[in-house]
Amino acid sequence: MCHLLKQLRFEDFPDGFYANWTNAPTTIVRVTEKGRTKSVSDYSNIGTIELWAIQKSIDSIAQDIQWTAK
Repeated sequence: MCHLLKQLRFEDFPDGFYANWTNAPTTIVRVTEKGRTKSVSDYSNIGTIELWAIQKSIDSIAQDIQWTAK
């Protein structure tokens, strides 16, 4: 994941991608490295293909985690 974020230059992404309509989902990708946090908001899934690749990678990793309740 770290390699993908670096290769796609996540730190240079704009803070958000916004559509001009309402009632659509928003995805927020937030990365913290060395005490710095970068967040990118994607309203209505109109972000770049690079952001989409990061989102899908995160979803794929999360799907493989064996989540347990505490």
